[in-house]
Amino acid sequence: MKASMIIASTVALFFSGALAAPTVPAHLPSDYFTFSLINDQTGASEIRTVIRGESPVTLAELFKNTRLVQGGHVIATSAQALAPSGRAIKCVFTNLPAGKVFRLNDQEPFADLDGNDKAAVPTDVTDFTFECE
Repeated sequence: MKASMIIASTVALFFSGALAAPTVPAHLPSDYFTFSLINDQTGASEIRTVIRGESPVTLAELFKNTRLVQGGHVIATSAQALAPSGRAIKCVFTNLPAGKVFRLNDQEPFADLDGNDKAAVPTDVTDFTFECE
């Protein structure tokens, strides 16, 4: 009888722990946005995660030493939202010299960075900045 009680208690304890909701580790940011930068001409694509509220960062900084770099320049055609954290994060690519802003968020999950919706045109996005609020 004692043995069956010990076994029953152990099984109950095991299953109660196994069914408990998983916790998110404290070191993971809760306000993050993951996206891919793509060169549709070459098929190159790289993924990055950015935290809301950080200073704007150039695509040169985010994508240095990746397959998107050609001749020292980051070349891409588009970007796609992959994992917004679901907290209404709004991100923007800014091309200051051209005065263009491209939005990327859970409502606008695709940004046509080359500005041509008819064709994929490799574009130097090295100096574009990216930030999320």
